[in-house]
Amino acid sequence: TITVTSAVAPTITPVSVLCSNAPSFSLTGFPAGGTWSLTAPTSTTGVFTPSLAAVGNNTVTYLYGGAGCLQTTTAIVPIEKFVPATITGTINPICLPSNTVNLSTALTTSTLGVGVWSGNGVTGTTFNPTTAGVGTHTLTYSTNSVPTVSLCPATGTIAVQLNSVAQPTILAVNPLCSNASALTLTVTPTGGTWSGTGITSSGVFTPSLALVGNNTYTYSVGASTCSAVNTTTISV
Repeated sequence: TITVTSAVAPTITPVSVLCSNAPSFSLTGFPAGGTWSLTAPTSTTGVFTPSLAAVGNNTVTYLYGGAGCLQTTTAIVPIEKFVPATITGTINPICLPSNTVNLSTALTTSTLGVGVWSGNGVTGTTFNPTTAGVGTHTLTYSTNSVPTVSLCPATGTIAVQLNSVAQPTILAVNPLCSNASALTLTVTPTGGTWSGTGITSSGVFTPSLALVGNNTYTYSVGASTCSAVNTTTISV
């Protein structure tokens, strides 16, 4: 008995262009039941892993048929480079007015490609806190796939806190005798701390506790990361 088998030409369902971060998927060959040539991104069962593929055109091979009738076909799986928009690092709270910040050196981004920064006070890779103003600002780093920019864009964000404290204005005090009554110094804005000889932290000045002559007093307002200071002199 002689069995004659007709060879069947296999085909592969085309695969659209993918980014290198796409999830693994199963290639489809027809007729079913064949095997796939083993490569870095392709298993013998036809599971293709884009992250293991080369950027560009990847050839996959499907084999179908038995001994003497083995047929093969190939197809191209195009892979484009995904550029992650990861941001590593932080920007500490900034006290206004402040110098500009070079985002490309203050923070670390992916080395796989170059992204674009955007947000209040951002020009190119420079962040200008004074332009942005007081508040919490979200800066965005955007990347695109290469070469098709719309295929798998990505964004990353970082929040930057900008603070400001007004320069204190202190109402001058005329010369006093050492036996004069205690008085509270007047300053704007309030809420700060006084220091010096003969004065409490809240600003109550007692001439009898001060030095005879000129006494300098310091007023500080704000937090340690953003404060303003002014001084005044009282003659006793």
